[in-house]
Amino acid sequence: MDLIKPSVLTAEIHWHFSVTSLYVHIPYCHKKCPYCAFVKELWTEEGEKRMVDALVSEIKAYGKHFPKLEIKTVFLGGGTPSSLTSEGLNTLLDAVYTHFSLSKDSEKTIEMNPESVSASKLSVLKTFHFNRISLGVQSFDENELAFLGRLHTPGRIATVVDMIKTHGFYNFNLDFIFGLPNASLSILEDTLTKAVSLAPTHLSTYALSIERGTPFSKQKKTKTTQETELKHYQFIRKFLAQHGYKHYEVSAFSKPGFKCQHNLAYWHLTPFIGIGPSASSFFQNIHYKQTSSLEAYIENSSPPLLTKNLRPMSQNAMIKDYIVANLRRLEGISFREFSSRFSLDFKKTYANTLEKLYQLKLVSVTTTRVKVTTKGLYLLDMVLEAFI
Repeated sequence: MDLIKPSVLTAEIHWHFSVTSLYVHIPYCHKKCPYCAFVKELWTEEGEKRMVDALVSEIKAYGKHFPKLEIKTVFLGGGTPSSLTSEGLNTLLDAVYTHFSLSKDSEKTIEMNPESVSASKLSVLKTFHFNRISLGVQSFDENELAFLGRLHTPGRIATVVDMIKTHGFYNFNLDFIFGLPNASLSILEDTLTKAVSLAPTHLSTYALSIERGTPFSKQKKTKTTQETELKHYQFIRKFLAQHGYKHYEVSAFSKPGFKCQHNLAYWHLTPFIGIGPSASSFFQNIHYKQTSSLEAYIENSSPPLLTKNLRPMSQNAMIKDYIVANLRRLEGISFREFSSRFSLDFKKTYANTLEKLYQLKLVSVTTTRVKVTTKGLYLLDMVLEAFI
């Protein structure tokens, strides 16, 4: 592995942006899915009220110390943000607009599950100029949905998409999970066929992961074989390409002009603020994370940036994050952008690593950029480990 010389490390990175992205974590679900490792609890009316109050308090703190901070993208994730009531959603978004500066046309996304979408919630989202929905579909197969512990049926998905479109949301993503035990290509093809028939602008596909501490892990559930998972991933890429979806990140496919701008902001390592329990931030050149304890957060939701003595990230740490994020993108790393960002020549700094990976046919290197090959995409962990 190539090492960056200590002489290029700095205590503070002088790289400033005039805009910031905003992530808000809603830690409630109507049911805990057995595969999910995110911080979450079952929704209750009292829990929602206390959590929304805490989220609003944290938002106010940022607004007070960074007046009218300009937000370029908003993403409500979880958990299940659509588990909030219309009233709770309205209170939360009103605080966002009161304490931050958002343009009407900036990308604003919310994650929703089919069972908790309603006309009243969609109306609230329209009021606050939300323009993108990410729907947790996971599968169109009844048995797979049951295995994953989902609350919706295949029929509910189409009904909800119609409701979303009726309310003027035509920019929407569908999430899917593949690599389940006993998975078959015929079920996968059926799911993808039904998905594209709904005309989403974006699809996200994730291989099932058995995370430590989840019910699946405790039940010793297993996913499909690596060979089958790879075969299904290859099928997904080919199928979606044939239907006009460009593969632009390991798990992300979009129609032209509909890449997720919020995720692109993450991958380009531009500033973002995370609101809510367990939410991460990269702001003022400092990376920090809120407490993961819901009770501790409700008791004191002050941003760590304002209450703790935090140090800026080192240039070494930023470079590692940048490389990992951007080699996940199929267009890879631009040498010019890397040099502008870090004042380093990527090809010279990582000459040995690039040569080794090139010889293994895991990356392609041109005069302007490096990116993973198809083989490198399937062996991405090996590529990333070579740099970190």
